[in-house]
Amino acid sequence: MMKEEDALTRREFVRQVAWGTAALATASSWAPAPALASTIKSGMGYRTLGRTGLEISEVGLGAGSISASGANLIRAALSQGINFIETSSNYRNSQVETVIGQTVRSLGMRDKVVILTKSGNLELGRLLDAPAPAVEKAVREELEGSLKRLQTDYVDVYLCPYQANSPREAVLPALREALDKFKQEGKIRFTGLSTHYDYANICLAAIEGGYYDVLMFPVNFSTLLPHIRKLVLDAKRTDKGGRGGGAKKGYDLDRPIIDVREVLQAARRKKVGVVAMKGAQEGFVPAIIREQVKGEFAQDTKLSFHQFAYRYVLDQPEVSTVSIRMNNMLHLNEALVLPQKTLKG
Repeated sequence: MMKEEDALTRREFVRQVAWGTAALATASSWAPAPALASTIKSGMGYRTLGRTGLEISEVGLGAGSISASGANLIRAALSQGINFIETSSNYRNSQVETVIGQTVRSLGMRDKVVILTKSGNLELGRLLDAPAPAVEKAVREELEGSLKRLQTDYVDVYLCPYQANSPREAVLPALREALDKFKQEGKIRFTGLSTHYDYANICLAAIEGGYYDVLMFPVNFSTLLPHIRKLVLDAKRTDKGGRGGGAKKGYDLDRPIIDVREVLQAARRKKVGVVAMKGAQEGFVPAIIREQVKGEFAQDTKLSFHQFAYRYVLDQPEVSTVSIRMNNMLHLNEALVLPQKTLKG
């Protein structure tokens, strides 16, 4: 019997892509729901971030790749209506928080910008059985480091745990006690978590626990549509054998692709804000299937694939904002038009 990893050669996969569009479109009865209500101001759309009540731009500045000289990009984003910045303490060895802090402070806009940062340097998994004072000490050191770099007394949304690995991290009593203390001290307005791994179970545990205000996890064609997920998993198996190519750095085989529809529905019921990430990442929507995906929803779209993919994420009714990693002005300009577009362009 042929081994599973040998079952689909690249040639076979490409052939499936060629004929699969019509069949899969017919088989799929799922269609995007109306987007979350947006308020359009000067071309930018704004949505409420769950029960936080924060009105944030539906296009978020994902600052993970901003360089030490990225102040101009941040200024341009803020001047064009983006008011939500997503960062982390470990982005570029903490340099990104420093650039954001310096830029926002120089503009005198702290009260107009919603800053989300994450406990990127904190290994929470090592603290699962630690006494509460040890957890508080570790989180405090991490948080205060971010506050210092961001040149602010508070963060609007603090995601801790960062890249949660298990549901247990989402309901850790000692962590909640610490975060509540920092809220009382005025250092955190709202709490949340991010996760890249067992994200369906982790997010559902967080929602059921009732503590976190915001969740950040992958939302894209693959995590929303089972038949697209199957195509991507087939592509990953092909590439694993070294024959697939198609991606500059492979398909990121270690990252799972998990159905998040139940998570989105639960988040909406509990009014938990959703910050979508990985909307167009190669590991979730590889180049080899992109034309097929376009053909299923809007074959003649005038949008670039990245615009098309992010617009699709924004069409999900539970999503408050999509974090778009921006490295340069081209990325910013492509993102700025999204609130005014549909999948067709």
